[in-house]
This record gives sequence, structure tokens and C-alpha cells, in this order.
Amino acid sequence: IVDDGSGDNTPVILEEFSRRDARLRFIRNRTNLGLAPSLNRGLTLCQAPLVARADGDDVYPPSRIQNQARYMRDHQEVGVLSGAICYIDEAGRPVGHDHLPTRDDEIRFWLNLRVPIVHSGVMFRKELLERVGGYDESFNRGPEDYDLFARLCHQTAFANLSDIVVNVRLRESSVRGSAPDRIYAQAGGVCQRL
Repeated sequence: IVDDGSGDNTPVILEEFSRRDARLRFIRNRTNLGLAPSLNRGLTLCQAPLVARADGDDVYPPSRIQNQARYMRDHQEVGVLSGAICYIDEAGRPVGHDHLPTRDDEIRFWLNLRVPIVHSGVMFRKELLERVGGYDESFNRGPEDYDLFARLCHQTAFANLSDIVVNVRLRESSVRGSAPDRIYAQAGGVCQRL
């Protein structure tokens, strides 16, 4: 778990969890480094061949990891797996959903236009992320996921489960809401590269 310089009691809570479960590793950035550097720090600590990414304010079905790991075991050609999204408001009430394309060919088509993989619900094969150098930190507060998927599309197949893998909490203070012009410009650059 990477705490990116939070100002609340998150470190106390995470230290308590890590004392109870030796599998958990907790690192805390002294200052807020941003998403891409924090993700790269977390990747260096991961020892398992599969990495499931999660955001702290989203909600995950209890079977998410098991279902994705089973799919990855049964489909060795797939290196990036996500699924459908349920959007929730700040109180946790459902406000919408998005069923993304499930097949590799569909995902590759849509990747030329937008991100057809929900980043906060993705599971990767760690070796692939290492092969492409992890997250590009120049996309620190923007479409780091889009850039990574664009680089991974030359390495592996993609898939999305039709099941919901994450309940994404919509907040006005989210990264996407904080600098849309810069994010759209960076995403446009990734789209041109594809």
C-alpha cells in the first residue's frame, strides 16, 4: 500500500493492518509525489506475478481478485485484465455504470479513441510492466494509464470481464476534474502515437 502523503489518519490505520497481516507492505511518501511515481514505488515492492491495482476511495466486490486471477490463469495470453464499472457518488450510492468492450480486438479498436480499460480495477502481469519500464512519470497527474496501455498493446492481449470489478467513486476533486485541458492534451498525444 502506497500512501501518497495523506494528511489524515491513513498511516495509523495502515500500520495497524500491516502488523496484523505480514503480506501487507506499507510505504508512505513524505510529500505528495503524484499517482505515477507512487504506482512505480508500489510496483517495486510487489512480489507476486499478478498485480491488482486499486484506489483508496473506490469499492471492490469481494470476489474481484479471485475472479481476475482465475481468468488470468485460464487465459495466459492476456496480460491486462479489467472489467465493468459501477459509478457511485461520494455517499456510495450507484449513479451509473459502464460495460466496456470485453474482447482484445474490440479493446484495441477503442484504445485508438479513448481508454477502454478501467485503471482502478485492472490486473496486470508484473513482468509486462517491468518490460515496458512501468508508468511514465511525465504523465504524473494525467493519463498515465492511457500511456501505459498504449505501450502494453505491443506486448500482450487485453480483456475486460463483463462483471463489475470496481465501484468508482466520483468526486469533484479527482485527478480528472483537476486539470482537464492538460489531461486531454496529453491523451491526444497518446492517441496520435497509437
